[in-house]
Amino acid sequence: MRVWDDDGREYLDFTAAFAVAAAGHANPRIVAAGQRQMAKLLHAMGDVHPHALKAELARELSRITFERLGKSTGKTIFCNSGFEAVEAALKTAHLATGRTRVIAFEDAYHGLGYGALNTTWRSDFRSPFRRQIGGFASF
Repeated sequence: MRVWDDDGREYLDFTAAFAVAAAGHANPRIVAAGQRQMAKLLHAMGDVHPHALKAELARELSRITFERLGKSTGKTIFCNSGFEAVEAALKTAHLATGRTRVIAFEDAYHGLGYGALNTTWRSDFRSPFRRQIGGFASF
């Protein structure tokens, strides 16, 4: 998309806005779709915001994964990012097993949050925070 500053200089915008607002520059179809969605459900992430649509999606995900494989119903955790999913997996593994250490793959990258940072192979990412994060991953 082409955008211009106050002095008339032209730029190509390759970002489509920023972060949660990555919806472009007020395209009427995008705005209308956003308004329709916000009228149904504005925010559904996190465990503190229960909603029937979120429960319905969780149930369907369980049906097409766990139950399809012949397992009983499973649990679904909604996450905003891969890093958040890694954090949830680490916590779930600890709660399920009681173990305090995990195995991580060499050359693996799982994010830079404190839990995920422990499982990220590159020591240049981990080293500055070693005293804070401890070290519960083995490579």
